[in-house]
Amino acid sequence: MNNSDEDDCCVFFIDANGTKQYFHPINVDAGIIVAKVISSFIGLPLNVFIAINIIRLCHGHCKPRYIFLLGIIFSNLLTFVLVVIELIYWILRTEIVCQSYVLLAGIPYCLLLMHMSFALCDRYVAIKYPMWHREKMSSRFLIGFLISSSFFITFLLKLVFIFQIEPLRCDARVVHSKMGVCIVLVLLISCITINFVVYRQTKFVLAQSQNPSYITSNAALRLADKGKTAENGPTNDQQIRVAMDIIMTESNELDIPVLDNDVQKTTTPVPEVSTTNTASHSSCGLSIHVDNLALSRLELESARTLIAGVVSLLALACPPLVLNIVIHICHITGNIECGGITWLAPYFRELLLVHAAIYNPLIWLIRNNEFRLVFRK
Repeated sequence: MNNSDEDDCCVFFIDANGTKQYFHPINVDAGIIVAKVISSFIGLPLNVFIAINIIRLCHGHCKPRYIFLLGIIFSNLLTFVLVVIELIYWILRTEIVCQSYVLLAGIPYCLLLMHMSFALCDRYVAIKYPMWHREKMSSRFLIGFLISSSFFITFLLKLVFIFQIEPLRCDARVVHSKMGVCIVLVLLISCITINFVVYRQTKFVLAQSQNPSYITSNAALRLADKGKTAENGPTNDQQIRVAMDIIMTESNELDIPVLDNDVQKTTTPVPEVSTTNTASHSSCGLSIHVDNLALSRLELESARTLIAGVVSLLALACPPLVLNIVIHICHITGNIECGGITWLAPYFRELLLVHAAIYNPLIWLIRNNEFRLVFRK
């Protein structure tokens, strides 16, 4: 391949000396290798620990959010496969090892963003349409959906190699890199947007829970609700009751200090759910009224959830993405001034490893009461 073809196919930049430099997919800098090893020693046990405990909790019946969390943990563990390949290449420096890395590069983090987006969508649906969520979101459906979606994302990422648009070589191919940047950009924007949508819906449900039409315990109104349910499906009040039940259940798992005297519970009929797991759902639900103190605690926790999700994406996922976009612009324009920032690319890429391997499992370990108690033992 001549230099002109190489320029068209491979990502390059002009360094400060005016020399054309081509990007290598694997950085063998000793400092980066040490950082990867340290991150792996911290992150791998955390991810394995959470995966084992989720499987233990899923014995018999697995909640949808635990299935999505398993998908996130699986994506995190895939990241360590790339670390192992990099360590092997650091020792052997063979072409086949580098090609294996190029073939897998980008897949773990794209799957992570995809599973995070789906988990957020699931939470939104569970709060917005709780009756429908209970009836339709079966474990078998979710597992099949996640597997098929994972194959689809992988297919899109490696389309250029599957259809031989570009050869699989130990270099950074332009089309392959652009495809990865576009997919990550779409998934990242989706994650950030859905975080705000879920936060807004949670605040709406909490506000509605203070509505007099919701907290009333009048027997005639409950009977009227029951009649409406039979004819027209669940009423808005019944949807709010079940959504509040979901939020309160999650608050207990997150160990939010909502005291018993802050919460008033009255038995209220909710529509029966026709599903194979009917035995697990009662036709009689709880009308849960929380006072202002408990409501403030729940609103504060929803804000913390929003901050933990969005800030991590902005701080750990956005910088590598922005730098990749800048590098592609430099490739197009051949701007000599870009050579001064390209040395940051390998270091910025390590932020993705920190996000997947350490930050995500730590957040779950800190915020989930049950995981934390098991970890202390």
